[in-house]
Amino acid sequence: MFSKAFKPENKNSFDMKNAKSLIISLSIFASCTLFCNACNNQKAVETPPTKPARVLIEEQQDYNVKKVYDAKTWKTFSEKGAFSVRKYKELHDKSIDEKGYGLFYGSASRYKDYIQMFGITPYQSVLMEQMLSDEKFVSDYLEEKRFDILERAALRKVLLEQTPLDFKSPKNTDCLEWCLLNMRKAYNGVGMSRDWEGILETAVKNSNTTQLSKKHGFKGLLGTELSKELVKNGWVALYYNPDTELPKDKPAVILPKEEVKKLDLRFLWFEYFVQWTEHIGSYKEAKENKIYYGIPITDMITDYNPTTELKDIRFNISAIVSVKSPTVKKTDKVEKIKKIPFGLLLARGGQHSAIISYGKVYELHHGLGPTNKSLIEVKDFETEWNWLSGVIIVPPNMWQAVK
Repeated sequence: MFSKAFKPENKNSFDMKNAKSLIISLSIFASCTLFCNACNNQKAVETPPTKPARVLIEEQQDYNVKKVYDAKTWKTFSEKGAFSVRKYKELHDKSIDEKGYGLFYGSASRYKDYIQMFGITPYQSVLMEQMLSDEKFVSDYLEEKRFDILERAALRKVLLEQTPLDFKSPKNTDCLEWCLLNMRKAYNGVGMSRDWEGILETAVKNSNTTQLSKKHGFKGLLGTELSKELVKNGWVALYYNPDTELPKDKPAVILPKEEVKKLDLRFLWFEYFVQWTEHIGSYKEAKENKIYYGIPITDMITDYNPTTELKDIRFNISAIVSVKSPTVKKTDKVEKIKKIPFGLLLARGGQHSAIISYGKVYELHHGLGPTNKSLIEVKDFETEWNWLSGVIIVPPNMWQAVK
């Protein structure tokens, strides 16, 4: 069993050195024997953990660690988000130029309706959209003066068309889904996918417990609840309003109730009233209570594009009246937002949402189909954003770092 080097020749020659060697050999032999037995015995009983496995798993799932990322990470995050919106816009337009249809279609577009109403394929619906936007095709049926006739004429032409093998169906989306797509790209791009999943899950859960959900049976995600959760995770909310004293959608003349009834302008007047009072009211709430539809406000971007003209609805909706004393223009805060690569933008309490990047607003119109480049539209925030007031949510460290 042992080599000669480890055998004592006699009792007298057995010394400490040989004893030590013997002990080492026995230890090695024992270890090897135990290893072999373990390999041959699959039913060996393991030592139980200090806590049952079920308890350990539950604790791991419930324990929610909020990671802290540095400014460099958030800068990279923002740049990836900015790249995403530009790339998707570019790819959508390029696809229309090359194939006749883009990457997306609006969730409330006629393209979607054609598929549901007529039972046609996505490719045939694309062809219908192309025909109905073609001036020559429309002019051939102009004498009918009925759009449904045009639709039926286009339908007859597309029914025999077969879907090409290389056709890729556009994806269904809307303004909020468009924002989620680009935010997901930014989070995944810096290894924060689990953070994003947690934020989204909580925001959806909170959305489904709101008064809106209870009253109308709404199920899904609200932009306001998503914004609240982002703020809890370090994002910064900025209230914006181009003119806090005289919104662009305010009527030039306030009509007496008698005149409104006499001219039967009640619906028109109501639309105007709801719009411009929204901007006045939200500004007051943001200024006094630092809140916008429940979203905590850190700073305000206001009076950067004062109103110079208003519409007079007494005679004609297109009548224009010049403003004699416009609001004093402020540009410091709006210049800061032009330096932010990426942010989520909400308007009128979340009725509309978009992505803002370097002072440009990338919005998606859910009523347009895949053949329209305006499905994803880019507007200048300072001068062209016609939803006026709302809130911009920017990633952590970005607003504070901009000078």
